[in-house]
Amino acid sequence: MTKQQALILFVVWKDKQSNQSRGMTNIDIQKALRANAPRSGKGTSLPNVKKIIQQLRDWKPTPLLLSFRAGRESKIYRLPKDDMVTWATSARLLLALETDSRGTVERKAFVQRMTLLHMKNPETGDILTAEEIDKQIDYCRDRHFPYVEEDSKGFIKATDRVLSERAFLEKIDEFQRSLDLHASA
Repeated sequence: MTKQQALILFVVWKDKQSNQSRGMTNIDIQKALRANAPRSGKGTSLPNVKKIIQQLRDWKPTPLLLSFRAGRESKIYRLPKDDMVTWATSARLLLALETDSRGTVERKAFVQRMTLLHMKNPETGDILTAEEIDKQIDYCRDRHFPYVEEDSKGFIKATDRVLSERAFLEKIDEFQRSLDLHASA
């Protein structure tokens, strides 16, 4: 995944966090990109944005952006519901699993390690319990194209999907960490 692809997914994800989002048009995405891009604004032309949107719609094994149209309105783009990770806590969990030098780790030990991070549930704001982290691992494992594989002995590892979506996962994790830092200051 390129930085531009990750940034487009990030601005669509960030828009979704507003809870009032109906999705974004390609022009909305372009404006948000320009607001979030480095000073040069390089790669934010409308033709380039449309090209990257199409790449994300054609993403394999599953599209990372979906489009909708109501009548004559412009196409609206959204992240696929229930097909990809959109919680920053899940992103942090997957990044930790993917970068673990052992490759596979015992699930129970990994859950305990993740509880030490004091990650927050984005819906409630409460610190995630071990049980909730377990549910996040189940969610990531049980996708049609999973992020996590688990063997019969209770060892888990990140799939190649984590690596392919890594730039996006890092963006949402960084964004949430900055919010958490401001909230604790």
